[in-house]
Amino acid sequence: MTAVNQDLTDAILGGTTHVTRRAEIFEKDALTTWLPSADVPRAIDGSISVDYSRDERRSLDLTLDNKDGVLRHDPDGFWYDKIIKTHRGVQYTRPARLPRVALILDDTGDLPSLLRTFGYSNVDTFPEYTGADPNLYPYLSQVKGYDFVVAGVTNPAKSVYGGILALVFDSGTNVFSYGDRLSTYLSTFNAPWWSSLTVGSPAANPSILKTFGDNRFRAGWSAWTDSHSISGELVSGITNKTKSLASYLSGATLTHAVVAYQSDSDARWFHNNFKGSYHGSMHVQLGNLTALGFAWVEAKDKVREWETQTGEFMIDDISEDNFPSHLKITGRDYTKKLLTAKFSQATSFPQGSSLDQTIRTIATNAGISKFKLGSGGIPIQALATFDRTTSRWEGLKSLCDSHNVEVFFSADGYLTTRPFRDPVLSPAGLVLSTDSHTGNLASYSKKSSSTRIYNQVIVTSDNQDDASGGIMYQGIAENHNPASPTSIENLGQTITYFYTSSFFTSSAQCQAVADAMLKIKSLEDYQLGFSAVVFPWLEAGEVIDFQDPKPGVDEPARFLLTNFDIPMALGPMSGSGKRVTIIGQANTPVDQGDEEAA
Repeated sequence: MTAVNQDLTDAILGGTTHVTRRAEIFEKDALTTWLPSADVPRAIDGSISVDYSRDERRSLDLTLDNKDGVLRHDPDGFWYDKIIKTHRGVQYTRPARLPRVALILDDTGDLPSLLRTFGYSNVDTFPEYTGADPNLYPYLSQVKGYDFVVAGVTNPAKSVYGGILALVFDSGTNVFSYGDRLSTYLSTFNAPWWSSLTVGSPAANPSILKTFGDNRFRAGWSAWTDSHSISGELVSGITNKTKSLASYLSGATLTHAVVAYQSDSDARWFHNNFKGSYHGSMHVQLGNLTALGFAWVEAKDKVREWETQTGEFMIDDISEDNFPSHLKITGRDYTKKLLTAKFSQATSFPQGSSLDQTIRTIATNAGISKFKLGSGGIPIQALATFDRTTSRWEGLKSLCDSHNVEVFFSADGYLTTRPFRDPVLSPAGLVLSTDSHTGNLASYSKKSSSTRIYNQVIVTSDNQDDASGGIMYQGIAENHNPASPTSIENLGQTITYFYTSSFFTSSAQCQAVADAMLKIKSLEDYQLGFSAVVFPWLEAGEVIDFQDPKPGVDEPARFLLTNFDIPMALGPMSGSGKRVTIIGQANTPVDQGDEEAA
Protein backbone atom coordinates (compact mmCIF):
# COMPACT_ATOMS: atom_id res chain seq x y z
CA MET A 1 0.00 0.00 0.00
CA THR A 2 1.34 3.42 -0.94
CA ALA A 3 0.52 6.82 0.48
CA VAL A 4 1.84 10.17 -0.74
CA ASN A 5 1.33 13.78 0.19
CA GLN A 6 -1.95 15.29 -0.99
CA ASP A 7 -0.13 18.27 -2.51
CA LEU A 8 1.66 15.87 -4.84
CA THR A 9 -1.57 14.12 -5.80
CA ASP A 10 -3.23 17.49 -6.43
CA ALA A 11 -0.29 18.50 -8.63
CA ILE A 12 -0.55 15.31 -10.70
CA LEU A 13 -4.29 15.84 -11.14
CA GLY A 14 -3.90 19.55 -11.89
CA GLY A 15 -4.84 21.17 -15.18
CA THR A 16 -1.18 21.60 -16.03
CA THR A 17 1.40 19.19 -14.67
CA HIS A 18 5.18 19.53 -15.01
CA VAL A 19 6.35 15.93 -15.37
CA THR A 20 10.00 14.89 -15.14
CA ARG A 21 11.33 11.60 -16.46
CA ARG A 22 14.80 10.20 -16.94
CA ALA A 23 16.72 7.02 -17.61
CA GLU A 24 20.15 6.67 -16.03
CA ILE A 25 22.81 4.26 -17.32
CA PHE A 26 25.04 2.64 -14.69
CA GLU A 27 27.96 0.26 -14.70
CA LYS A 28 27.27 -3.35 -13.68
CA ASP A 29 27.66 -2.47 -9.98
CA ALA A 30 24.50 -0.30 -10.31
CA LEU A 31 26.34 2.38 -8.29
CA THR A 32 28.79 3.96 -10.76
CA THR A 33 27.16 6.22 -13.33
CA TRP A 34 28.30 5.38 -16.85
CA LEU A 35 26.57 8.23 -18.68
CA PRO A 36 24.64 10.82 -16.64
CA SER A 37 21.39 12.03 -18.17
CA ALA A 38 22.00 15.55 -16.84
CA ASP A 39 24.53 16.12 -19.62
CA VAL A 40 22.36 14.85 -22.49
CA PRO A 41 18.80 13.67 -21.70
CA ARG A 42 18.32 10.56 -23.82
CA ALA A 43 14.98 8.99 -22.90
CA ILE A 44 12.57 9.51 -25.81
CA ASP A 45 9.88 6.89 -25.46
CA GLY A 46 9.09 3.54 -23.94
CA SER A 47 7.32 2.05 -20.95
CA ILE A 48 7.79 0.04 -17.79
CA SER A 49 5.52 -3.00 -17.59
CA VAL A 50 4.60 -4.30 -14.12
CA ASP A 51 2.90 -7.70 -13.88
CA TYR A 52 1.86 -9.42 -10.62
CA SER A 53 1.77 -12.89 -12.19
CA ARG A 54 5.15 -12.78 -13.91
CA ASP A 55 8.45 -13.92 -12.37
CA GLU A 56 10.14 -10.77 -13.66
CA ARG A 57 7.66 -8.35 -12.14
CA ARG A 58 9.12 -5.39 -14.03
CA SER A 59 10.24 -5.24 -17.65
CA LEU A 60 11.47 -2.34 -19.76
CA ASP A 61 11.01 -1.17 -23.34
CA LEU A 62 13.01 2.02 -23.90
CA THR A 63 14.04 4.25 -26.81
CA LEU A 64 17.14 6.41 -26.34
CA ASP A 65 18.44 9.34 -28.40
CA ASN A 66 21.81 8.53 -29.98
CA LYS A 67 22.27 11.24 -32.57
CA ASP A 68 25.68 12.11 -31.09
CA GLY A 69 26.80 8.47 -31.45
CA VAL A 70 27.99 8.22 -27.83
CA LEU A 71 25.95 5.06 -27.24
CA ARG A 72 28.36 2.87 -29.16
CA HIS A 73 27.03 -0.69 -29.21
CA ASP A 74 30.11 -2.82 -28.49
CA PRO A 75 31.76 -4.53 -25.49
CA ASP A 76 33.83 -1.41 -24.73
CA GLY A 77 30.83 0.90 -24.95
CA PHE A 78 27.13 0.45 -24.35
CA TRP A 79 26.88 -3.28 -23.66
CA TYR A 80 24.80 -5.87 -21.83
CA ASP A 81 26.65 -5.31 -18.57
CA LYS A 82 25.02 -1.91 -18.11
CA ILE A 83 22.15 -1.30 -15.66
CA ILE A 84 19.24 1.02 -16.50
CA LYS A 85 17.39 2.89 -13.76
CA THR A 86 14.20 4.74 -14.72
CA HIS A 87 12.59 7.59 -12.81
CA ARG A 88 9.47 9.71 -13.05
CA GLY A 89 8.62 12.81 -11.05
CA VAL A 90 6.69 16.04 -10.74
CA GLN A 91 7.61 19.66 -10.09
CA TYR A 92 4.93 21.64 -8.31
CA THR A 93 4.25 24.60 -6.05
CA ARG A 94 2.99 23.84 -2.57
CA PRO A 95 -0.18 25.84 -1.90
CA ALA A 96 -0.41 28.07 1.18
CA ARG A 97 -2.75 26.39 3.67
CA LEU A 98 -3.01 25.17 7.23
CA PRO A 99 -0.86 22.02 7.48
CA ARG A 100 -2.59 18.74 8.32
CA VAL A 101 -0.98 16.52 10.94
CA ALA A 102 -1.72 12.87 11.76
CA LEU A 103 -0.95 11.92 15.38
CA ILE A 104 -0.78 8.12 15.38
CA LEU A 105 0.63 7.46 18.88
CA ASP A 106 1.60 9.42 22.00
CA ASP A 107 2.72 7.45 25.06
CA THR A 108 3.07 10.46 27.36
CA GLY A 109 0.28 12.84 26.41
CA ASP A 110 2.81 15.59 25.63
CA LEU A 111 2.39 15.77 21.87
CA PRO A 112 -0.99 17.54 21.57
CA SER A 113 0.24 20.45 23.69
CA LEU A 114 3.59 20.39 21.92
CA LEU A 115 1.88 20.66 18.54
CA ARG A 116 -0.28 23.53 19.78
CA THR A 117 2.84 25.28 21.07
CA PHE A 118 4.28 25.27 17.58
CA GLY A 119 1.07 26.42 15.93
CA TYR A 120 -0.39 23.16 14.62
CA SER A 121 -4.14 23.13 15.18
CA ASN A 122 -5.29 20.93 12.29
CA VAL A 123 -4.36 17.67 14.02
CA ASP A 124 -6.21 14.36 13.68
CA THR A 125 -5.56 11.74 16.36
CA PHE A 126 -5.76 8.12 15.20
CA PRO A 127 -6.83 5.19 17.40
CA GLU A 128 -4.03 3.11 18.83
CA TYR A 129 -3.24 -0.07 16.93
CA THR A 130 -2.94 -3.12 19.20
CA GLY A 131 -2.07 -5.71 16.55
CA ALA A 132 1.36 -7.26 16.06
CA ASP A 133 1.81 -7.00 12.27
CA PRO A 134 2.63 -3.49 10.96
CA ASN A 135 1.51 -4.54 7.46
CA LEU A 136 -2.04 -4.85 8.83
CA TYR A 137 -2.06 -1.35 10.35
CA PRO A 138 -5.63 -0.32 9.40
CA TYR A 139 -4.99 3.42 9.18
CA LEU A 140 -2.06 3.42 6.76
CA SER A 141 -4.17 4.48 3.79
CA GLN A 142 -5.77 7.25 5.84
CA VAL A 143 -2.52 9.09 6.51
CA LYS A 144 -2.40 9.81 2.79
CA GLY A 145 -2.90 13.53 2.38
CA TYR A 146 -1.30 14.60 5.65
CA ASP A 147 1.72 16.88 5.62
CA PHE A 148 3.43 14.71 8.19
CA VAL A 149 2.83 11.96 10.74
CA VAL A 150 3.74 12.37 14.42
CA ALA A 151 4.46 9.54 16.87
CA GLY A 152 5.92 9.36 20.35
CA VAL A 153 7.01 5.84 21.30
CA THR A 154 8.54 5.20 24.74
CA ASN A 155 6.73 2.00 25.74
CA PRO A 156 8.59 -1.20 24.77
CA ALA A 157 5.25 -3.02 24.47
CA LYS A 158 4.41 -0.88 21.43
CA SER A 159 7.33 -1.94 19.29
CA VAL A 160 4.98 -2.58 16.34
CA TYR A 161 4.99 1.18 15.77
CA GLY A 162 8.56 0.88 14.54
CA GLY A 163 7.33 -1.13 11.59
CA ILE A 164 4.37 1.21 11.12
CA LEU A 165 6.61 4.28 10.98
CA ALA A 166 8.83 2.50 8.46
CA LEU A 167 5.83 1.77 6.23
CA VAL A 168 4.64 5.36 6.54
CA PHE A 169 8.08 6.68 5.63
CA ASP A 170 8.67 4.20 2.79
CA SER A 171 5.36 5.24 1.27
CA GLY A 172 6.59 8.83 0.94
CA THR A 173 4.99 10.45 3.99
CA ASN A 174 7.13 12.63 6.27
CA VAL A 175 7.63 11.59 9.91
CA PHE A 176 8.29 13.43 13.19
CA SER A 177 9.02 11.00 16.03
CA TYR A 178 10.50 10.91 19.51
CA GLY A 179 11.28 8.23 22.06
CA ASP A 180 14.21 6.75 23.94
CA ARG A 181 13.31 3.08 23.40
CA LEU A 182 14.96 2.89 20.01
CA SER A 183 16.28 -0.67 20.08
CA THR A 184 12.83 -1.85 21.09
CA TYR A 185 10.78 -0.17 18.42
CA LEU A 186 13.29 0.35 15.64
CA SER A 187 14.84 -3.11 15.62
CA THR A 188 11.66 -4.46 14.02
CA PHE A 189 12.57 -2.91 10.66
CA ASN A 190 15.50 -1.63 8.64
CA ALA A 191 15.62 1.95 9.91
CA PRO A 192 17.15 4.10 7.19
CA TRP A 193 18.99 6.53 9.47
CA TRP A 194 20.67 4.56 12.28
CA SER A 195 23.29 1.84 12.24
CA SER A 196 23.94 0.99 15.91
CA LEU A 197 22.44 1.42 19.37
CA THR A 198 23.71 1.16 22.90
CA VAL A 199 22.20 1.29 26.38
CA GLY A 200 23.73 4.35 27.99
CA SER A 201 24.39 5.04 31.63
CA PRO A 202 22.63 8.11 33.11
CA ALA A 203 24.25 11.32 31.95
CA ALA A 204 23.86 13.93 34.69
CA ASN A 205 23.57 17.52 33.47
CA PRO A 206 24.98 16.67 30.04
CA SER A 207 26.25 19.30 27.64
CA ILE A 208 24.10 19.23 24.51
CA LEU A 209 26.34 20.11 21.58
CA LYS A 210 25.78 21.08 18.00
CA THR A 211 27.08 18.17 15.99
CA PHE A 212 29.77 19.27 13.57
CA GLY A 213 28.71 19.47 9.96
CA ASP A 214 27.16 21.91 7.55
CA ASN A 215 23.38 21.46 7.54
CA ARG A 216 20.25 23.58 7.47
CA PHE A 217 19.59 23.05 11.18
CA ARG A 218 22.72 24.76 12.52
CA ALA A 219 21.21 28.26 12.71
CA GLY A 220 18.46 29.33 15.10
CA TRP A 221 19.52 27.53 18.30
CA SER A 222 22.46 27.25 20.64
CA ALA A 223 24.21 24.50 22.58
CA TRP A 224 23.15 24.17 26.20
CA THR A 225 23.82 22.35 29.46
CA ASP A 226 20.86 20.25 30.41
CA SER A 227 19.32 20.05 33.88
CA HIS A 228 18.01 16.50 33.39
CA SER A 229 19.64 13.13 33.82
CA ILE A 230 19.35 11.39 30.48
CA SER A 231 19.52 7.64 29.97
CA GLY A 232 17.87 4.99 27.88
CA GLU A 233 18.60 3.25 24.62
CA LEU A 234 20.76 5.63 22.65
CA VAL A 235 21.71 6.14 19.02
CA SER A 236 25.47 5.54 18.85
CA GLY A 237 25.75 5.08 15.08
CA ILE A 238 24.05 6.69 12.10
CA THR A 239 24.19 6.16 8.34
CA ASN A 240 26.19 8.40 6.01
CA LYS A 241 23.16 10.34 4.77
CA THR A 242 21.81 11.06 8.25
CA LYS A 243 22.29 14.56 9.69
CA SER A 244 23.19 14.48 13.38
CA LEU A 245 21.90 17.76 14.79
CA ALA A 246 22.53 17.53 18.53
CA SER A 247 24.69 15.13 20.54
CA TYR A 248 26.08 14.51 24.01
CA LEU A 249 28.38 12.07 25.81
CA SER A 250 26.86 9.22 27.79
CA GLY A 251 29.93 7.99 29.57
CA ALA A 252 32.41 7.63 26.74
CA THR A 253 29.73 7.04 24.10
CA LEU A 254 28.82 9.84 21.73
CA THR A 255 25.05 9.83 21.53
CA HIS A 256 23.05 11.37 18.69
CA ALA A 257 20.13 13.00 20.42
CA VAL A 258 18.39 14.60 17.45
CA VAL A 259 18.73 13.45 13.83
CA ALA A 260 17.24 14.24 10.42
CA TYR A 261 17.13 11.95 7.39
CA GLN A 262 15.89 12.61 3.85
CA SER A 263 15.37 9.71 1.43
CA ASP A 264 16.16 9.73 -2.28
CA SER A 265 12.44 10.18 -2.95
CA ASP A 266 12.39 13.29 -0.66
CA ALA A 267 10.56 11.72 2.29
CA ARG A 268 11.75 13.35 5.54
CA TRP A 269 12.20 11.89 9.02
CA PHE A 270 13.04 14.02 12.08
CA HIS A 271 13.68 12.08 15.30
CA ASN A 272 14.20 13.45 18.81
CA ASN A 273 15.63 10.84 21.16
CA PHE A 274 14.82 12.66 24.40
CA LYS A 275 12.22 11.05 26.63
CA GLY A 276 8.62 12.12 26.26
CA SER A 277 8.53 13.51 29.80
CA TYR A 278 11.39 15.81 28.83
CA HIS A 279 9.07 17.81 26.60
CA GLY A 280 6.96 18.89 29.56
CA SER A 281 9.76 21.26 30.58
CA MET A 282 11.45 21.69 27.24
CA HIS A 283 14.64 23.70 27.22
CA VAL A 284 14.29 26.81 25.09
CA GLN A 285 17.10 25.72 22.71
CA LEU A 286 15.60 22.28 22.23
CA GLY A 287 12.35 24.09 21.51
CA ASN A 288 14.09 26.16 18.83
CA LEU A 289 15.57 23.02 17.28
CA THR A 290 12.21 21.27 17.44
CA ALA A 291 10.60 24.21 15.64
CA LEU A 292 13.13 23.78 12.83
CA GLY A 293 12.29 20.06 12.72
CA PHE A 294 8.56 20.68 12.45
CA ALA A 295 9.06 23.26 9.69
CA TRP A 296 11.27 20.77 7.83
CA VAL A 297 8.88 17.80 7.94
CA GLU A 298 6.01 20.15 7.09
CA ALA A 299 8.03 20.90 3.92
CA LYS A 300 7.34 24.61 3.77
CA ASP A 301 9.47 24.99 0.64
CA LYS A 302 7.35 26.68 -2.00
CA VAL A 303 8.66 24.91 -5.10
CA ARG A 304 8.81 21.18 -4.62
CA GLU A 305 10.49 18.52 -6.73
CA TRP A 306 9.37 14.94 -6.21
CA GLU A 307 10.66 11.86 -7.99
CA THR A 308 10.47 8.11 -7.56
CA GLN A 309 12.36 5.27 -9.15
CA THR A 310 10.13 3.17 -11.38
CA GLY A 311 12.48 0.31 -12.16
CA GLU A 312 16.01 -1.10 -12.21
CA PHE A 313 16.79 -3.29 -15.21
CA MET A 314 19.32 -5.60 -16.81
CA ILE A 315 19.52 -5.37 -20.60
CA ASP A 316 18.15 -8.18 -22.80
CA ASP A 317 18.23 -6.74 -26.34
CA ILE A 318 19.81 -3.73 -28.05
CA SER A 319 18.74 -2.60 -31.51
CA GLU A 320 19.72 0.44 -33.58
CA ASP A 321 17.76 2.45 -36.11
CA ASN A 322 19.71 4.05 -38.95
CA PHE A 323 17.24 6.93 -39.17
CA PRO A 324 16.43 8.47 -36.84
CA SER A 325 19.47 7.75 -34.67
CA HIS A 326 17.72 5.86 -31.93
CA LEU A 327 18.82 2.99 -29.74
CA LYS A 328 16.10 0.66 -28.52
CA ILE A 329 16.56 -1.66 -25.58
CA THR A 330 14.49 -4.19 -23.68
CA GLY A 331 15.28 -5.37 -20.19
CA ARG A 332 14.09 -7.16 -17.06
CA ASP A 333 14.53 -6.66 -13.34
CA TYR A 334 17.13 -8.61 -11.36
CA THR A 335 15.01 -11.75 -11.47
CA LYS A 336 17.01 -12.36 -14.65
CA LYS A 337 20.14 -12.91 -12.54
CA LEU A 338 18.39 -15.53 -10.45
CA LEU A 339 16.86 -17.27 -13.47
CA THR A 340 20.19 -17.58 -15.25
CA ALA A 341 22.23 -18.49 -12.16
CA LYS A 342 21.95 -22.18 -11.27
CA PHE A 343 23.10 -24.32 -8.39
CA SER A 344 26.44 -25.80 -9.47
CA GLN A 345 25.94 -28.78 -7.17
CA ALA A 346 23.16 -30.27 -5.09
CA THR A 347 22.57 -27.88 -2.17
CA SER A 348 20.60 -28.35 1.05
CA PHE A 349 19.36 -26.01 3.76
CA PRO A 350 18.39 -27.61 7.10
CA GLN A 351 14.89 -27.59 8.55
CA GLY A 352 14.44 -24.72 10.98
CA SER A 353 16.70 -22.32 9.07
CA SER A 354 15.45 -18.75 8.76
CA LEU A 355 13.55 -18.35 5.49
CA ASP A 356 14.83 -14.80 4.96
CA GLN A 357 18.41 -15.80 5.68
CA THR A 358 18.13 -18.73 3.28
CA ILE A 359 16.73 -16.44 0.59
CA ARG A 360 19.60 -14.03 1.21
CA THR A 361 22.17 -16.82 0.88
CA ILE A 362 20.69 -18.17 -2.36
CA ALA A 363 20.39 -14.70 -3.91
CA THR A 364 23.78 -13.41 -2.77
CA ASN A 365 25.48 -16.26 -4.61
CA ALA A 366 23.77 -15.02 -7.78
CA GLY A 367 25.13 -11.49 -7.32
CA ILE A 368 22.14 -9.90 -5.58
CA SER A 369 23.19 -7.34 -2.95
CA LYS A 370 20.07 -5.31 -2.05
CA PHE A 371 17.42 -6.83 0.21
CA LYS A 372 14.17 -5.90 1.95
CA LEU A 373 13.37 -9.20 3.60
CA GLY A 374 10.28 -9.24 5.78
CA SER A 375 8.84 -12.72 6.12
CA GLY A 376 8.66 -12.21 9.86
CA GLY A 377 11.25 -14.75 10.98
CA ILE A 378 9.48 -17.77 9.43
CA PRO A 379 11.58 -20.96 9.72
CA ILE A 380 11.85 -23.48 6.90
CA GLN A 381 9.50 -26.33 7.71
CA ALA A 382 11.50 -29.12 6.05
CA LEU A 383 14.93 -29.91 4.68
CA ALA A 384 15.26 -27.91 1.45
CA THR A 385 17.34 -29.62 -1.23
CA PHE A 386 17.93 -28.26 -4.72
CA ASP A 387 19.41 -30.38 -7.47
CA ARG A 388 22.33 -29.32 -9.59
CA THR A 389 21.29 -27.05 -12.52
CA THR A 390 18.16 -25.85 -10.67
CA SER A 391 17.86 -22.10 -11.18
CA ARG A 392 18.27 -20.04 -8.03
CA TRP A 393 14.99 -18.26 -8.75
CA GLU A 394 13.16 -21.58 -8.92
CA GLY A 395 14.70 -22.52 -5.58
CA LEU A 396 13.81 -19.40 -3.65
CA LYS A 397 10.41 -19.01 -5.35
CA SER A 398 9.38 -22.55 -4.39
CA LEU A 399 10.55 -21.92 -0.84
CA CYS A 400 8.57 -18.70 -0.57
CA ASP A 401 5.40 -20.07 -2.19
CA SER A 402 5.30 -23.06 0.13
CA HIS A 403 5.64 -20.79 3.16
CA ASN A 404 2.95 -18.35 1.98
CA VAL A 405 5.46 -15.57 1.30
CA GLU A 406 5.55 -13.23 -1.71
CA VAL A 407 8.92 -12.59 -3.35
CA PHE A 408 9.75 -9.98 -6.01
CA PHE A 409 12.11 -7.16 -6.94
CA SER A 410 10.80 -3.72 -6.01
CA ALA A 411 10.97 -0.62 -8.20
CA ASP A 412 14.29 0.38 -6.60
CA GLY A 413 15.87 -3.01 -7.23
CA TYR A 414 15.56 -4.64 -3.80
CA LEU A 415 14.76 -8.33 -3.47
CA THR A 416 11.65 -8.16 -1.30
CA THR A 417 9.83 -10.77 0.74
CA ARG A 418 6.60 -10.32 2.69
CA PRO A 419 3.64 -12.47 3.68
CA PHE A 420 0.99 -12.63 0.94
CA ARG A 421 -1.64 -9.99 1.63
CA ASP A 422 -5.36 -10.67 1.81
CA PRO A 423 -6.89 -8.54 -0.99
CA VAL A 424 -10.14 -8.26 0.95
CA LEU A 425 -8.51 -6.73 4.01
CA SER A 426 -5.87 -4.63 2.25
CA PRO A 427 -6.53 -0.87 2.08
CA ALA A 428 -6.98 0.69 -1.35
CA GLY A 429 -3.83 2.15 -2.87
CA LEU A 430 -5.69 4.05 -5.60
CA VAL A 431 -9.21 5.27 -6.30
CA LEU A 432 -10.16 5.44 -10.00
CA SER A 433 -12.82 8.02 -10.69
CA THR A 434 -14.43 10.02 -13.50
CA ASP A 435 -15.55 12.75 -11.07
CA SER A 436 -15.31 16.24 -12.58
CA HIS A 437 -13.16 17.51 -9.69
CA THR A 438 -11.01 14.55 -8.61
CA GLY A 439 -11.31 12.31 -11.66
CA ASN A 440 -8.18 10.57 -12.94
CA LEU A 441 -9.54 8.17 -15.58
CA ALA A 442 -9.04 8.74 -19.29
CA SER A 443 -10.99 5.63 -20.31
CA TYR A 444 -12.03 2.26 -18.94
CA SER A 445 -13.47 -1.06 -20.07
CA LYS A 446 -15.00 -4.01 -18.22
CA LYS A 447 -14.78 -7.67 -19.14
CA SER A 448 -15.64 -10.91 -17.39
CA SER A 449 -14.24 -14.33 -18.19
CA SER A 450 -14.66 -17.86 -16.88
CA THR A 451 -10.99 -18.72 -17.35
CA ARG A 452 -8.59 -19.00 -14.40
CA ILE A 453 -11.38 -19.35 -11.83
CA TYR A 454 -10.89 -21.95 -9.11
CA ASN A 455 -13.19 -22.67 -6.20
CA GLN A 456 -11.20 -25.53 -4.73
CA VAL A 457 -7.50 -25.56 -3.90
CA ILE A 458 -5.71 -28.78 -2.96
CA VAL A 459 -2.23 -28.42 -1.51
CA THR A 460 -0.23 -31.62 -1.08
CA SER A 461 3.24 -32.57 0.11
CA ASP A 462 5.35 -34.62 -2.28
CA ASN A 463 8.15 -35.16 0.21
CA GLN A 464 9.52 -38.55 -0.77
CA ASP A 465 10.76 -39.41 2.73
CA ASP A 466 7.26 -38.97 4.17
CA ALA A 467 5.63 -40.72 1.22
CA SER A 468 7.85 -43.76 1.61
CA GLY A 469 6.66 -43.99 5.21
CA GLY A 470 3.03 -43.97 4.15
CA ILE A 471 2.40 -40.39 5.30
CA MET A 472 0.64 -37.85 3.08
CA TYR A 473 0.03 -34.27 4.14
CA GLN A 474 -2.78 -32.38 2.45
CA GLY A 475 -4.93 -29.27 2.81
CA ILE A 476 -8.17 -28.56 0.97
CA ALA A 477 -9.81 -25.14 0.75
CA GLU A 478 -13.23 -24.74 -0.87
CA ASN A 479 -15.40 -21.75 -1.63
CA HIS A 480 -18.94 -22.32 -0.39
CA ASN A 481 -19.81 -18.69 0.27
CA PRO A 482 -23.31 -18.04 -1.17
CA ALA A 483 -22.36 -14.39 -1.75
CA SER A 484 -19.40 -15.34 -3.91
CA PRO A 485 -20.15 -15.65 -7.65
CA THR A 486 -17.38 -18.24 -7.99
CA SER A 487 -18.50 -20.56 -5.20
CA ILE A 488 -19.03 -24.25 -5.95
CA GLU A 489 -22.79 -23.88 -5.48
CA ASN A 490 -23.16 -20.77 -7.64
CA LEU A 491 -21.06 -22.14 -10.49
CA GLY A 492 -22.57 -25.60 -10.22
CA GLN A 493 -19.16 -27.21 -10.58
CA THR A 494 -15.93 -27.72 -8.72
CA ILE A 495 -12.85 -26.29 -10.43
CA THR A 496 -9.69 -27.42 -8.73
CA TYR A 497 -6.24 -25.90 -8.53
CA PHE A 498 -3.46 -28.26 -7.40
CA TYR A 499 -0.21 -27.24 -5.73
CA THR A 500 2.50 -29.55 -4.43
CA SER A 501 5.78 -28.97 -2.63
CA SER A 502 8.33 -31.07 -0.78
CA PHE A 503 8.60 -28.41 1.94
CA PHE A 504 5.31 -29.25 3.64
CA THR A 505 5.69 -31.22 6.87
CA SER A 506 2.12 -31.16 8.23
CA SER A 507 -1.45 -30.94 7.05
CA ALA A 508 -1.81 -27.72 9.03
CA GLN A 509 0.90 -26.13 6.91
CA CYS A 510 -0.77 -27.38 3.72
CA GLN A 511 -4.10 -26.01 4.93
CA ALA A 512 -2.70 -22.55 5.66
CA VAL A 513 -1.27 -22.30 2.14
CA ALA A 514 -4.51 -23.62 0.59
CA ASP A 515 -6.54 -21.01 2.51
CA ALA A 516 -4.25 -18.21 1.34
CA MET A 517 -4.25 -19.39 -2.28
CA LEU A 518 -8.03 -19.66 -2.41
CA LYS A 519 -8.33 -15.95 -1.61
CA ILE A 520 -6.60 -15.20 -4.92
CA LYS A 521 -7.56 -18.20 -7.06
CA SER A 522 -11.25 -17.78 -6.28
CA LEU A 523 -11.34 -14.22 -7.60
CA GLU A 524 -13.64 -13.94 -10.57
CA ASP A 525 -11.76 -13.03 -13.72
CA TYR A 526 -13.80 -9.85 -13.99
CA GLN A 527 -11.27 -7.48 -15.46
CA LEU A 528 -11.17 -3.73 -15.36
CA GLY A 529 -9.05 -2.22 -18.09
CA PHE A 530 -8.24 1.43 -17.62
CA SER A 531 -6.21 4.33 -18.87
CA ALA A 532 -5.50 6.92 -16.20
CA VAL A 533 -3.26 9.69 -14.99
CA VAL A 534 0.18 8.25 -14.13
CA PHE A 535 0.74 7.42 -10.47
CA PRO A 536 4.33 6.14 -10.64
CA TRP A 537 4.54 4.93 -7.03
CA LEU A 538 2.03 2.10 -7.51
CA GLU A 539 3.01 -1.55 -6.98
CA ALA A 540 1.33 -4.61 -8.47
CA GLY A 541 -0.74 -6.50 -5.94
CA GLU A 542 -2.31 -3.40 -4.44
CA VAL A 543 -6.08 -2.93 -4.27
CA ILE A 544 -7.83 -0.25 -6.31
CA ASP A 545 -11.34 1.12 -5.85
CA PHE A 546 -13.32 1.93 -9.00
CA GLN A 547 -16.06 4.53 -8.78
CA ASP A 548 -18.11 3.29 -11.72
CA PRO A 549 -20.25 6.06 -13.24
CA LYS A 550 -22.57 3.41 -14.74
CA PRO A 551 -22.53 0.46 -12.35
CA GLY A 552 -24.38 -2.68 -13.36
CA VAL A 553 -26.12 -5.16 -11.11
CA ASP A 554 -23.61 -7.03 -8.94
CA GLU A 555 -20.66 -5.47 -10.77
CA PRO A 556 -17.55 -5.10 -8.62
CA ALA A 557 -16.09 -1.84 -7.37
CA ARG A 558 -12.90 -3.26 -5.83
CA PHE A 559 -10.07 -4.80 -7.85
CA LEU A 560 -6.66 -6.34 -7.36
CA LEU A 561 -4.18 -4.41 -9.53
CA THR A 562 -2.57 -7.22 -11.51
CA ASN A 563 -0.63 -5.35 -14.17
CA PHE A 564 -0.01 -1.84 -15.47
CA ASP A 565 2.34 0.15 -17.70
CA ILE A 566 4.14 3.37 -16.78
CA PRO A 567 5.03 5.40 -19.90
CA MET A 568 8.44 6.99 -20.29
CA ALA A 569 6.87 9.59 -22.57
CA LEU A 570 4.00 11.92 -21.74
CA GLY A 571 0.67 10.15 -21.70
CA PRO A 572 -1.62 8.09 -19.47
CA MET A 573 -0.81 4.83 -17.73
CA SER A 574 -2.78 1.73 -18.61
CA GLY A 575 -3.57 -1.23 -16.42
CA SER A 576 -6.01 -3.94 -15.44
CA GLY A 577 -7.36 -5.50 -12.28
CA LYS A 578 -9.24 -8.60 -11.14
CA ARG A 579 -12.40 -8.55 -9.10
CA VAL A 580 -11.98 -8.81 -5.32
CA THR A 581 -14.91 -10.63 -3.70
CA ILE A 582 -15.12 -11.93 -0.14
CA ILE A 583 -15.10 -15.71 -0.17
CA GLY A 584 -16.04 -18.23 2.48
CA GLN A 585 -13.71 -19.76 5.02
CA ALA A 586 -11.95 -22.87 3.84
CA ASN A 587 -12.86 -26.32 5.10
CA THR A 588 -10.48 -28.07 7.47
CA PRO A 589 -9.67 -31.53 6.12
CA VAL A 590 -8.76 -34.58 8.10
CA ASP A 591 -5.02 -34.84 8.71
CA GLN A 592 -4.39 -37.87 6.56
CA GLY A 593 -0.78 -38.02 7.65
CA ASP A 594 -1.77 -38.46 11.28
CA GLU A 595 -4.26 -41.17 10.34
CA GLU A 596 -1.61 -43.10 8.44
CA ALA A 597 0.91 -42.70 11.25
CA ALA A 598 -1.61 -43.98 13.79
